[in-house]
Amino acid sequence: MLFVSMFITIILIFYSLFLFNIIYLAIDLPLLLRALISLMLISIPGVPMGIYFPLGIKKVSQKNTVMTGWAWGANAFATVLGSVLTIIISINWNFSAALICAAIIYMTAGILFPREN
Repeated sequence: MLFVSMFITIILIFYSLFLFNIIYLAIDLPLLLRALISLMLISIPGVPMGIYFPLGIKKVSQKNTVMTGWAWGANAFATVLGSVLTIIISINWNFSAALICAAIIYMTAGILFPREN
């Protein structure tokens, strides 16, 4: 998982530096091409970001099936909290700061996620 976290961190830092330049360059392109660029820009970090939840649910359900519901609840709470904090960070600083915060959080998750024996 550390490799996935490193990949996500690198992509998010790259986005924090260059995403607005990419968007600015694509603004005059045809709609279909802009949609494809958007899909690509969302998918590159989005797919690896989605790995943690299913793996976490799998680990929790293997150890204690009763805790699976709590894991779903914790994910829902973290999703709402993350959305609100992202808006607050973006308004008070900028979106690049929110991306850097996300990179730090994903790197921390990769370091803390238990390794397979």
